[in-house]
Amino acid sequence: MIAFHGSSQILEIYYGNTPVNQIIYHNSPVWLRSLTLTIIPTPSDATVTLTATGCTQSGNSIVVPYGTIVTCKVQKSGYVTQNTQITVTDNQTIPI
Repeated sequence: MIAFHGSSQILEIYYGNTPVNQIIYHNSPVWLRSLTLTIIPTPSDATVTLTATGCTQSGNSIVVPYGTIVTCKVQKSGYVTQNTQITVTDNQTIPI
C-alpha cells in the first residue's frame, strides 16, 4: 500500500494493482476515491441533469466520491424522458 503521510491531498492509493476506494480512520471515512460519471444522451442534444448531494454537474459529467448514488434525467421535447439512479463504483460512461 502506498500512502502520503502528512500530505493534505491524497490523489490515489493502490494495494497491489487494485485502487483503494476509501481510507477509514477511527471508524470514519477520511478520504473517498473520486470518480467521474459521464452520460452520452440520444439524441445528442438532449438535456442531461445529474444530481448528487454536494456534487456539481459539468456538462454531461459529474465527479462524485466512490459509492455515491447519482440521479440522472435525460429529456428532450418530443422524446420519452428517461430517469434512473446510478451507484458510482468506477469511472463510467453510460449511453442513455
